[in-house]
Amino acid sequence: MLEIDRMLRPGGRVYIRDSVSVISKLHEIASAIDWVPALHDTGGGPYAS
Repeated sequence: MLEIDRMLRPGGRVYIRDSVSVISKLHEIASAIDWVPALHDTGGGPYAS
């Protein structure tokens, strides 16, 4: 995630689709590096489009 942080421009966005357990860990990391994480449930599971 630090490598992604280096590539993103200010105000940039990244979308990550994975299992709930992975997303919850990434949410903690995102908060630690001063990102503003937002979680959205598609209702169709982690791989729904």
